Amino acid sequence: MTGFGRAEYNSNGVRALAEVRSVNYRYTETSFRLPQQINNYETRLKETVLKHIERGKLNITIELELEDEELVNIQLNKPIARAYKNLLEELRDEAQLDEPVSINQLLQFKEIFASREISEEEMERLVSAAETALDKACIELSEMRVKEGERLKKDLLERIDQIAEHRDNIAELAEERVPEARQKLQERIKQLLDDPEKVEEDRLEQEIAMLSDRLDISEELVRLESHLHFFRQSTEASKSSGRKLNFLTQEIHREVNTIGSKANHAGISHHVVEIKEILENIREQVQNIA
Repeated sequence: MTGFGRAEYNSNGVRALAEVRSVNYRYTETSFRLPQQINNYETRLKETVLKHIERGKLNITIELELEDEELVNIQLNKPIARAYKNLLEELRDEAQLDEPVSINQLLQFKEIFASREISEEEMERLVSAAETALDKACIELSEMRVKEGERLKKDLLERIDQIAEHRDNIAELAEERVPEARQKLQERIKQLLDDPEKVEEDRLEQEIAMLSDRLDISEELVRLESHLHFFRQSTEASKSSGRKLNFLTQEIHREVNTIGSKANHAGISHHVVEIKEILENIREQVQNIA
């Protein structure tokens, strides 16, 4: 499901800001944008995310602001800075220029700045702040996804109720179908034969029984009702149910297809088309469920 979480954490001279964005995806995929200082700690931060989120494509951004100067790992290389200054002054004198050496000229030489190695204790302060901010952002995202899930659940159950209503209408039409088929068969035979009395009643009943068997959709209706029941139950599950709902959607579609192929009835065919349209929407929605 889609979601967004943002959180900030301040501690020990470190301000960490974390943002997590998620879109629907069948699996779990994380993409991190991290400050250079903690770039090697992506695996640890990913574990924090996976404690809260089981599925989705996640984009995670973490920013760090260092309020404690001791944590800044860049320092001035004073000997090199002095050497460049002296060289520039020598060049100025040789070229007989009047302009003094400026700070902007010195900043052209990156070597005057050096990075120092951060201690393990300092690194832990940075990673811990990032981790805490990320944890809070994931909690916020999860809460948003829960709210979206409740809205989605309500929508799915309403559509399942619509399918159940169509199923009941099909069941009513199915009860009328066999007597109607019997009457049509008798009328057709009488039209084909000059003498209706020559029609063998046993043979006629046998043909009608075979026809009734071909037209019988009672088993499909029972299975359809059962699938609808299990679908409703699965929406109440506390654990991940996306795959189960997807499977049940396929099974419902299978039974409806069978009903449609056996129906040979305009009214039933109409309800089958309506159910398939509802199922298409359900299938799309189920893809958003973990």
